Amino acid sequence: MKVGARGVTLFFSLGMHALLLGGFVFLAREAPSNAERVYRVALAEFAPAPALTPPPPVAVEPPAPPPPPEPKTPEVQPQKLETPKPDVKKISPKKSDKPVPKEQAATPPPPPPPSAPAGPQPRTVGGLSAYESDTLDQRPSITRRVEPEYPTKARRMNIQGSASVRLVVDSSGQPRHCEIISATPSGYFEEAALKAAQSMRFAPGKLKGQPVNTLVVLPFAFRLR
Repeated sequence: MKVGARGVTLFFSLGMHALLLGGFVFLAREAPSNAERVYRVALAEFAPAPALTPPPPVAVEPPAPPPPPEPKTPEVQPQKLETPKPDVKKISPKKSDKPVPKEQAATPPPPPPPSAPAGPQPRTVGGLSAYESDTLDQRPSITRRVEPEYPTKARRMNIQGSASVRLVVDSSGQPRHCEIISATPSGYFEEAALKAAQSMRFAPGKLKGQPVNTLVVLPFAFRLR
């Protein structure tokens, strides 16, 4: 049994080898024919194109003769009619006997008025140039106050009243040009008010940081206690 199985296997192996060998031989024969066919197809692509036959010539008709020129008629220009010009006499204007007045010389316009200076302006009081206290940057102030003495005549007569003194506080703080501008009743308190005003001292008023003369009014009241 073992010998029979080995013989079958050997026979099958030999058959397979024979088939493989036959396949290789067949492929070797078919390869040249395929290459030859491919080569022939490649040569067919580069074959020259067939020659084209030229078309028959077309007959050309001769051009038609030009038409005869038309005869020109002479142009007739219209004659211009001359109109007679009317006789116009030139009349010269009469010369007037009156002489022509000459043009009056243009008078120059008056000069503009001078512009007012900017800022506060001083006024003259008793020969002194002084500013109003309301126009200054800093008003003058009293540094030493003096009370006026009550007049004996007014005290004895039991009279009360008031008096106002106008003066100029100069740049050093001294009272200058003291004068009575009002007194009620008159004739009792003027002298006492002037004496008290002249004895007082002040800090001067200032304009733009500089001390200046300033016009002030000091009121004095006289009352019995």
